[in-house]
Amino acid sequence: MLSNKVVLVVDDSSTVRAILRDVLRRYLDCRNILEAANGQEAVQLIHEQGKEIDWIFCDWEMPEVTGDQVLAEARKNPATAHTPFVMITVRADRESLMRAVESGVDAYVIKPFTAPTLVKKVRAVLGRPEKRRAGRVKVLGDYKISLGFGDGALCQGKLYDISATGALLRIENGLDRGVALYERGVLTVSVDSDLGEAGAPLELPGEVVRVAAENPYGEGRNRISIALRFVELNDKQQQRLVAFLKKCRKRTTVPGE
Repeated sequence: MLSNKVVLVVDDSSTVRAILRDVLRRYLDCRNILEAANGQEAVQLIHEQGKEIDWIFCDWEMPEVTGDQVLAEARKNPATAHTPFVMITVRADRESLMRAVESGVDAYVIKPFTAPTLVKKVRAVLGRPEKRRAGRVKVLGDYKISLGFGDGALCQGKLYDISATGALLRIENGLDRGVALYERGVLTVSVDSDLGEAGAPLELPGEVVRVAAENPYGEGRNRISIALRFVELNDKQQQRLVAFLKKCRKRTTVPGE
């Protein structure tokens, strides 16, 4: 199930890490496992090897750098912004669950857990239609984009990657106006004329599912990353999105590969 995947296991308990290793290898056929004994090590691995990491299994209750902080760093990093993240915790209350979901976890496992429980959670993530359809494509090229909201506010920025279900944006002036979770807006992408309609902009309605300040205290402190999930696309919008994805894939394909 995870035979070709690189999995990062994060827990300050060596016993729990051993249990996770055993379940991953025995039940999920995973052979490539990275380990972090604390949140700081996890964040470092995410920064250094984020492009290679396919799944993250992380404990919430760790000293200094906690699991939700690791999650925030993972979602802030474009390389791991959409990497499946399984939060493992002793917290069984609804408030903690909702907080984790709003922060961007893909699955929530309560300790103590069994192997069948963990396998079931992984199957559920793999089985979601949006995960199967995602196929995110990194966008190469200087496409002008804007994200407009119902109050007339317009945020300018860069399109980092896009899929059939959503996009990751880097907004330059996001903190001026403020962007809320689940707020609806329209992503407008200036595209080439070969997508039809004489180069009319690609307009994609969606809702904000993740917001992260990239550097709140240093240079570019007004820049934020936004994960947008597309909603209620009509047939024409879907057709043009598919055409745009094909164009982006061609630009990221290396001849001969």
